[in-house]
Amino acid sequence: MKKILIVLAVIVFSVLFIWVCFFRFYSIPTPAMEQSLLVGDYIYSNQCHNTFLKSVGLCAEINLNDIVIFRFPVDGNTHYIKRCVAKAGNEFELKNGQVFINGNAVENPQHYQERYLVKTKNNAPLSINKLRERFGISSNPNENVNIEKDTYLLTLTKENADKIKQIPVVEKITASADLEQKVDDRIFPFDTVNFKFTRDNYGPITIPKKGETIDLNPANIALYKDIVTKNESLKLTQNGQQIIIDGKPITSYTFTMDYYFMMGDNRHNSLDSRYWGFVPENHIVGQPFFILMSLDKLKQGFSKIRSKRFFKSLESVAM
Repeated sequence: MKKILIVLAVIVFSVLFIWVCFFRFYSIPTPAMEQSLLVGDYIYSNQCHNTFLKSVGLCAEINLNDIVIFRFPVDGNTHYIKRCVAKAGNEFELKNGQVFINGNAVENPQHYQERYLVKTKNNAPLSINKLRERFGISSNPNENVNIEKDTYLLTLTKENADKIKQIPVVEKITASADLEQKVDDRIFPFDTVNFKFTRDNYGPITIPKKGETIDLNPANIALYKDIVTKNESLKLTQNGQQIIIDGKPITSYTFTMDYYFMMGDNRHNSLDSRYWGFVPENHIVGQPFFILMSLDKLKQGFSKIRSKRFFKSLESVAM
């Protein structure tokens, strides 16, 4: 009997050790990944930064469309969760909100959403609360607002936009990506002279790849400066048209790491690579794979329990 108890104790300890050291529990704090992941989802993720997991092959290569947890490149500490929309060596471009990789449009995530302007007939009102109940649109009060007497700004999946278009009082519904044309100086790399990007029209840019050499000049230095100084720890200065790295004038640069471009599925309410740039490979933390439970923090009592999202694989709800 004593031997059996020892064996059971070893098994329990081993399982706990594996889960504590090689996997981690996270909660989703913001709506940046809605409707794929919801605020209040509690998820399990592997820990790909752990060298042992990599060595035994428990960390799969990050591919396009994978959901990834990583350290925020700006502070190096805060954990973010986004979708990988471009990987090292890819040419990435956004055209009116549609992602293109190497010149080809890619399929959007099933539940990705963006903002739409909804105009009603004869100033007819729309009940946002009823739309939430009927279509399951975001409960976040900042996501769906009445901006004029007959005009609403709603955050919707394409499926819900098509359904709302059929409501008799709706006169017109327009994706706000179609209206976003002004160059935005909040968009990375914050150089509106050489990079005339918006949140919905971005690129084309090539994602830096380990071993790849690029021409480096004043016209593109804004795109790569943080990579050289923050991620690859070199000293970069500029003297007129001359770029200087570690005291040596250069006209080209070879990357020492792979990088990724990450975006949230809630395309118009996500702080992502469009606003702060590339994610280096050494900032990758893990890849979530399982939703343990989900609670709607804007509701009370038992109504906050999203039982349909309990014990779900991420692939079944978010891919």
